[in-house]
Amino acid sequence: MVFQSFCNSSNSEYQKIYDIKKSVTAPKLLDLTLLILIFIQIIAVNFSYKIYHLSMLSINLSEFAKYTDGELYKYLLTQNQTSYHITVPKTPGITRFLDTTILADYYYITYAGELLNNISENFSYFTPDPLLPDPFFFKFTCNNVDELTDVLFYLSKGLELHIDNFLLPLNDKFKDEAHEFIAKALEEDDTNPACYGLFQVVVDYLNKLE
Repeated sequence: MVFQSFCNSSNSEYQKIYDIKKSVTAPKLLDLTLLILIFIQIIAVNFSYKIYHLSMLSINLSEFAKYTDGELYKYLLTQNQTSYHITVPKTPGITRFLDTTILADYYYITYAGELLNNISENFSYFTPDPLLPDPFFFKFTCNNVDELTDVLFYLSKGLELHIDNFLLPLNDKFKDEAHEFIAKALEEDDTNPACYGLFQVVVDYLNKLE
């Protein structure tokens, strides 16, 4: 009887220990499974992200400053892409550190981003540090090669990316439109530029130069 009681007691204690171990192990296994699933999802998202960006057509706009609209159209057509990564360099040289140069760069690129946003989907942009040489860039998708050609050609001539562009009528037209756009954005609180981060730098430097 004593032995039987001891056995029953031992079995009971063992069962308690087993139940406790099971209750502790089960959540740990569940947590591990969840972590593995999250890890797999992160890898899948990163892989998709890399594939998406590898498939994007990268264009440094300064390299197309001498292209005609026909040449630019032909180039875009032969690339057969709908996802784009457009890079626009800042003003080169030592003058890029001047507040007035920084203001001009961000002033006109804010409007450039607005034009790109108007013809695209999945639009995003990068706001570089004003004191660093990092270029501006925009990422988006666009299915209309004609519209994209018109805007990129306009920007390649409107932005001062090449010395030959300075005297072009398109350069003056672009500047006039940019001034009108920025002035409206400054006056109207409900007007939010697509590239608000770039616009905020414009506001900061306008205040700085007052």
